[in-house]
Amino acid sequence: MLCVPEVTGRSPGCEGCDPPCHSSHDLKRQAQSEMDAVSQCSNSSGDSISGSAPPPSRLVPGHRLWANRQGRHILGLIEDHNALRKQISEGKRLTRTMDTHLQECVCTLSQQGTDNRVVEQGHLKALSSSVNTMQQVLEEAGQLLKLVWRVSLPSGTVTATSNQQDELLKNEIVSLKSRLSQQERMLSGAVKRLRTTNQLKEGMERVIIDQRKKSLHLTCLRINATLSYYT
Repeated sequence: MLCVPEVTGRSPGCEGCDPPCHSSHDLKRQAQSEMDAVSQCSNSSGDSISGSAPPPSRLVPGHRLWANRQGRHILGLIEDHNALRKQISEGKRLTRTMDTHLQECVCTLSQQGTDNRVVEQGHLKALSSSVNTMQQVLEEAGQLLKLVWRVSLPSGTVTATSNQQDELLKNEIVSLKSRLSQQERMLSGAVKRLRTTNQLKEGMERVIIDQRKKSLHLTCLRINATLSYYT
C-alpha cells in the first residue's frame, strides 16, 4: 500500500474553531468525478447501454455466465474485490486525514501570527501529500473496476441447453463404462482360454513323452529277448 501521513490530533487551540464548510462547487466537482469514474468503468466493462446494437454475448472464461453489455450483474475475481475494498478503506482514512488538516489550517489562519505561518505551511504540505495519495488510491481503484465483467444470468434456454448437454455427457459416460466392462470381460475370457490351451499343450507333451518312454522300453525288451534267444 501507499505510504500516507498518519492522522494527527487537533491542535490545542482548535477547540473553539468551527469545522470548515465545503462549498457547493467542491461537492459538484466531487460528484462529477465520481460519475466520470463510474462511466469509465462501464465503458471498460463493455456496458454501453445507449448507442448502436450490442455485439453478441461471449462466455466469460471459466464460468457459466455470459458477458453482456446490458447485463445487470457484475462478475470478478475475489482478489480484485478484496483489493478494491482495501482501496476504499484507504480512501476513507485519507478523507479523515484531509479533514483534520483542513480544520487545523483554519484554526491556524484564525490565529494571525508569524509563528503560525510555519505551522500553516506544515499543515498545507501534509494536506497536499494526502490529496496526492488520494488521487493515486482513486486511480488504483478505477483500474480495479476495469477488471470486472458485466454479465447477465443464464436464461431458461441456456439452462435447458446446459441440462441437455449434461444429459448427453452422462449417457456417453454410461456407454463408455459399458464398453469398458465388455472389453474387460472379453479380456478375462481370452486369458482363461489361453491358460486352458497351455494346460492342454502341457498335457499332450506329457502324453507324448510317456508314450515314447513306453515305446523305448518295449524296444529294449525286444532287443534283449532277441539277444538272449540267439545266445
